[in-house]
Amino acid sequence: MKTSFSKAIKNKLKGGWPEDNLGYRVNVGRYTYYIRISPQKDGFGNVFEYVMDLGGRKRGCVSLRIPTLAPEYPNGSNTKQALLKYVQFNPMCSANSDRDLVSGFGTKHMLKTALHFAKELCPNTDIQSFRFIDTSRKLCSDGVTIDLPYFMIALYGKTYYEKYFFARLQKDHDHTQYKSYLEKLKTVPLELMTFNIFAHTYHLNENQINTLEPLYNAAKTFREFFASIRDKHPDTICKLMQGWVNRFVVNYVFSGDDIVTGVWIIPAAKIPDIEVENWEVIARDSVEMNILNKEQQGGESDKDNQYLGLYDPKEDY
Repeated sequence: MKTSFSKAIKNKLKGGWPEDNLGYRVNVGRYTYYIRISPQKDGFGNVFEYVMDLGGRKRGCVSLRIPTLAPEYPNGSNTKQALLKYVQFNPMCSANSDRDLVSGFGTKHMLKTALHFAKELCPNTDIQSFRFIDTSRKLCSDGVTIDLPYFMIALYGKTYYEKYFFARLQKDHDHTQYKSYLEKLKTVPLELMTFNIFAHTYHLNENQINTLEPLYNAAKTFREFFASIRDKHPDTICKLMQGWVNRFVVNYVFSGDDIVTGVWIIPAAKIPDIEVENWEVIARDSVEMNILNKEQQGGESDKDNQYLGLYDPKEDY
């Protein structure tokens, strides 16, 4: 019988926790992952944070830093808030030799598993939220890489992390202002900006002009305009929005205030429980531990720390 992720591991460890780096193999429904929790110690041997790494045949798919409650440090961080350091989709993030991680469902499954594990199981912690900077990207079938926050806001009026993880900007004032900005997409009449002005302002290329002009002229609001692009040109949507959608969202929707680059948080209370089918400690001399001990292959730079996989216009956004 399945049991909750936290109960399974806590029962296995019977309340104890190893002081050094150990690896764990967890089978969670469709996928199996390797997880390593590494205690970080000060010069006196006190654990001040845990670094959690989740991956599969490739290491470094999700990494979090989780501060402990005690002792207090002069340069200590918020002990109720963990850092989502990076997310890197790769088909080999699944530990299953016969089942690659699938972009879309697999990315969400992997991240939800990591967040649940982080909030439930590290000792002497009381994590209430996970903070991050939204630098998420996806790769389209036409070879275009999109900056997901701007793309999602234009098409759906919310970011990927808002949709799937109930994220919000950390500061209440910023989040209220952000929501106010989004109203422009639904309420401002499109006739206040002719298509010629729109195309000139955002430097549309010839193909974009020819394809988008009839959609623009038929829409009453920008929400309708973007919905028509999504519905009528799903296979070329990325190229049709390439080069101008980021500037449009920042300059028009946000009035020059690039508010989405601020600090976001995911409330820990919104992370659903995970059902685990099998769980075990990885032996120190195992092949899996060698994978976990390999040097991290990228994903730590601020610019390239949230690659979420392939963009699928049919995905349930």
